[in-house]
Amino acid sequence: MMTLRTRMTAAMIVLVVATAISVAWLANLAFGAQGLPEALDALGSDTRLLAATLQATAIGAAADILTFGRLDVAAAVAEGGSTTAEAEAQLADLFAAALAVKQRYLQLRFIDTTGFEVVRVDRRDGRVHSVPQVELQDKSERPYVQGALSLQPGDLYVSPVQLNEEEGELDVPYVPVVRLATPVASSSGVVGGFIIVNMDMRSVLATLKRDAMDRGRELYIMSASEYLLHPDHDREFERSRGLSRGWSDDFPDLPPDLANEVAWTGLADIRGESVGVAVRGLPLAGGPRVVVLTTEPEAQLMAGPRRVVTSAVLGGGLVALMATVLAALLARSLSRPMARLAGAVARFETAGDWDVPSGTTGEVGVLADTLDRAIRSEREKHAELEEQIEIRRETEAKLEREAARLRHLSTVAQSSLDGIYTMTAEGTVTSWNPGAERLYGYTADDMVGRHISVLVRDDDRPEVEGVLERLRSGEAVRDYETVRLTRQGEGRDVSLTLSPVRDDAGAVGGISAIARDIGERKALEERFRLSVEACPNGMVMVDESGVVVLVNREVERLFGYSREELLGESIEKLVPEAARGAHPGLRRRFAGEPRRRAMGSGRDLFGRRKDGAEIPVEIGLNPIQAPDGLFVLASIVDISERLKAQEELRRSNEDLEQFAYVASHDLQEPLRMVASYTELLAQRYEGQLDERADKYIRYAVDGAKRMQLLITDLLRFSRIDSQSKPFAPTELNAVVQEVIDARLAAALHEAGGTVAVAELPVVQADEVQIGQVFQNLISNALKFRPEDRPPEVHVAAERQGPMWLISVRDNGIGIEEEYAERIFEMFQRLHGVGTYSGSGIGLTLTRKIVRRHGGQIWFESTPGSGTTFYFTLPVDER
Repeated sequence: MMTLRTRMTAAMIVLVVATAISVAWLANLAFGAQGLPEALDALGSDTRLLAATLQATAIGAAADILTFGRLDVAAAVAEGGSTTAEAEAQLADLFAAALAVKQRYLQLRFIDTTGFEVVRVDRRDGRVHSVPQVELQDKSERPYVQGALSLQPGDLYVSPVQLNEEEGELDVPYVPVVRLATPVASSSGVVGGFIIVNMDMRSVLATLKRDAMDRGRELYIMSASEYLLHPDHDREFERSRGLSRGWSDDFPDLPPDLANEVAWTGLADIRGESVGVAVRGLPLAGGPRVVVLTTEPEAQLMAGPRRVVTSAVLGGGLVALMATVLAALLARSLSRPMARLAGAVARFETAGDWDVPSGTTGEVGVLADTLDRAIRSEREKHAELEEQIEIRRETEAKLEREAARLRHLSTVAQSSLDGIYTMTAEGTVTSWNPGAERLYGYTADDMVGRHISVLVRDDDRPEVEGVLERLRSGEAVRDYETVRLTRQGEGRDVSLTLSPVRDDAGAVGGISAIARDIGERKALEERFRLSVEACPNGMVMVDESGVVVLVNREVERLFGYSREELLGESIEKLVPEAARGAHPGLRRRFAGEPRRRAMGSGRDLFGRRKDGAEIPVEIGLNPIQAPDGLFVLASIVDISERLKAQEELRRSNEDLEQFAYVASHDLQEPLRMVASYTELLAQRYEGQLDERADKYIRYAVDGAKRMQLLITDLLRFSRIDSQSKPFAPTELNAVVQEVIDARLAAALHEAGGTVAVAELPVVQADEVQIGQVFQNLISNALKFRPEDRPPEVHVAAERQGPMWLISVRDNGIGIEEEYAERIFEMFQRLHGVGTYSGSGIGLTLTRKIVRRHGGQIWFESTPGSGTTFYFTLPVDER
């Protein structure tokens, strides 16, 4: 019969062992429930990172190709024309530079809309090669050309990842490539061709495969029909190589529409083994979908959680062993305490509540304390494990966000046309993008680790040290224009934006730099300066406040000031004293509505020389909106000689007018006598002579009258300039109404016609001459009318910039377009003498009057339907 000690010892041993087993079982349940999902989440996160790396490669190429598609030189190639050859050469140079920098790019091409290659640069024997014209090919039947034909400017075509089989083009055939294409529009917006890049995918696929293998995983990348990447290299691109196998039969337990999945994780039976699977689907750069699939054996997935459970079991076993030893030594005095301890253990088993019995001493007390420490230790380990799992989840999320941000920043930096690089606070280069390589000629391998002073001229080194000191003090330097040396030792004009980079403590730990090539802008500025300097007119540029910022040699000659005496001074220095007070107000009014305009039209302008003399000038104003404000470029011409010539012409015209008056008077006197006697002869002897004599007499009378009309019109034509009146504000509505009521009322009544007049402007004009213009145009509309409808005339006006466009439209017989110039010539008639009355000089007078007013005249006509005469008059800015 067993003793109490033996029974108690045996009971305690059983109880402690049961407790340890329960704790291990509970731990196993807890870790089994959480360990597998956590492991699958980690597998899914790593798969997303691999997919993001693949996507970033494609997006970087897409950004490059879209940038090429927006280049002016690409648009020039698409435009065609006389400069196409030069533009093609420039585009080929840009393609060659891109292939030299981007080792993944195998080929860059410009293909026109017929599918024929115009420019092609590819990589042969490890070198960049520009293909001559005779080797260019017709690619119109290629799928990627057919796919690109439907694109609009700014769109992108992305081909599937496929083996390159266009032998003869590349020196490395049968490699996995992606082709990206974008259309190129000419200046008119019409698509004139496409830029296509062939990108070698071997390096990125090899990198992804290596990353997966380092973690003990297998990586698969698939298109809709075949493997693009497989642990067994022979399984890749089977369909493209003429084999019938695909990838769908290899994963029977996965979702049937796996190719369309965005993300999926889970366990699957693959080749008789339970395997964790993570799937990430994505459209490659917005094009064809690919699937990234990662597998890891379940045993490897669960290795970590199982190690935790094993530790818990070993700890429980150790506790049980200790309890057995203590039970053997202390069983004699533990019957009652053991009962209490057994009750506590029972409560723990049923309710999970652990409470060490109080007042327990000796061996039982030690056992109770030991069990308490063991249970609490396991609880602490469990809580610590849960905390570590949560920390890992948050860390992975932060790493994913940071990786995405860094990939985005890297893509932006790699795609930028500007040079972007970073330095330590002392000036040692730490990063160097392709834009910097193109700008300075140094590669990243050349520059990283070297001091930035390698780019600085000797004379500029003290200035650079000063700039670095400002940056180390936390000051940013923006738009710093200077000269930097290229690898070839050539100076290059650049604009630098430098910013201090602070660490978490706020201290300046580095410097970021953006460098932009401003050589072309500097060259343009120099050409502009030389053009202004060589201009035969005086050229003055002022800012919005009227301060002179630029003058040329002709201004120095005209006004007698040196350049240094004018720069930085107010423009009022060149304005006569009488007009100087009002000039600032005129400048402010111009700045409020800046546009090109000529000054001095209709009034006299003068400039004041250094010696106080005033010279007559003509000024043209051209507003220039620059980034730093409004500037005005004034062109100044000394018109002293012109005024002298005009005065001489005026005197000559007066002499000509006197001659014309005398000539017309002397011609009209004998002509009146001839006309009078022929009319008297016709009246007295009409019917007494034969019919032929009567006809000859009528011819003589008619000829004399027409000769009188011609001489009168010729005299009017000669007096347009000599007897004209000064221009004054003239209401055109009042002028037209006076013509209708006083001069053409009888003609309107006889023809049964109407004249509709819209709202007309007030202009600076000679009222009598402008009335003659309207009279000639309206009377012609009444005269040249069809017999089947009454004449209708419409007079209207429309403002077009600095000019008024006046129109006189009728519904008459119309004019053939071939007579557009002839009808304005003197004595030119389109009809026989007896068909319509007139001398044939009316439109000649009209054109001369319009030109005297600073305008032009023309017509548009549809024979049989009517004619519209248009003429322009300057807007009265006052």
